[in-house]
Amino acid sequence: MRSPPPAHDPGPTRRPPRLFVELLCQGTVTLSTGQAHYLTHVLRLGQGAPLVLFDAAGGEADAVLLRARGATLEVEVEAAVTRARGWDLTVALAVPKGERADWAVEKLTEVGVARILWLLSERSVVKPERFGARQARLQRIAAAAASQSGRVGLPEIVGPMRFEEFLTLSAEHRLIADMSGEPMQSWLSTPSPRVVLLGIGPEGGFAAVELEAAERAAFHRCRLGANTLRIETAAVVGAAMILGQTGRPA
Repeated sequence: MRSPPPAHDPGPTRRPPRLFVELLCQGTVTLSTGQAHYLTHVLRLGQGAPLVLFDAAGGEADAVLLRARGATLEVEVEAAVTRARGWDLTVALAVPKGERADWAVEKLTEVGVARILWLLSERSVVKPERFGARQARLQRIAAAAASQSGRVGLPEIVGPMRFEEFLTLSAEHRLIADMSGEPMQSWLSTPSPRVVLLGIGPEGGFAAVELEAAERAAFHRCRLGANTLRIETAAVVGAAMILGQTGRPA
């Protein structure tokens, strides 16, 4: 009779789990209590199981489980390599209400944006004093989404930023979502730059004075489709349309 496979056998089709670490270095690394619980109790991995560690900057390394020490877990890390980034896409979006911001961070991370920038505009509803305390939670959501999706590094999550300051940001191509703009497809059909800035307004869109100011600052108005989209939906749709051109997201 064949003996059953060891508990850490990942099977022929399962990838080793990916975990985010603040500092990626060669040698013995101690994982957090939450990560240790996830590996040993949720995934039921044992000593010698392979995994992949990655950091915010794009470093990645193979590792194997060594031993449990109380509530923590030690792993042996091989030499780290830095994976090349593709496009540098910043999506600046008005802060959605409630858990919709969580969803936006999760999906924008999965798609592969380099930067998520919370934007304050004339019609913004969520104010910075009500949002700043959630930053740590959003970073955890991004780390979990990056682990699952296999993307390079983590997105920066910055802001909130005033619309006037947003207009001063530099990029090879600067786009602002507007239902009266040119279709996004018309821009995507031309040779595309590698550093892109995309602005997504609040419910109801940007105010007329903001769109006029954006045009004076050399932003291009672009339409994401025929339907009116929610903030978080528009952000993910716009990012996917841009990054899908190369297949190499940030």
